Amino acid sequence: MSVLEWRSQVITGFRVYKSSENQSDNIIALGISLGLITYFVHGFLNNFLDTDKLSVPFWSLISILVALDIKRKSEIRS
Repeated sequence: MSVLEWRSQVITGFRVYKSSENQSDNIIALGISLGLITYFVHGFLNNFLDTDKLSVPFWSLISILVALDIKRKSEIRS
């Protein structure tokens, strides 16, 4: 993943955190964002995405973040 992709994931996480009215969504988005930031910083030294043990949770966290963003956008529309 490039730095721009990392940046977009972090921005999406904090956007969901700031704009969601549901408190549990805020906590989940903040936790996922901080976890991804931790992995990205660590990923500069070691990349573990080629192993199944870490790639499954990594992509799962990103998919949860995207689902929260889609939920937030649908709440704004209605």
